[in-house]
Amino acid sequence: MEYKDVIGHDLIVKSLKKACENHKMSHFYIFEGQQGLGKRSVARVF
Repeated sequence: MEYKDVIGHDLIVKSLKKACENHKMSHFYIFEGQQGLGKRSVARVF
């Protein structure tokens, strides 16, 4: 799975990609929300 495969989280994906590209990643991220929204999928891609 890649970033392009994530559907419906454009702003989040853009923010995470930018953090990676600029080497400005935090030491942790919290993926919060209702069940079935794709939190785990986004976290795995990240």
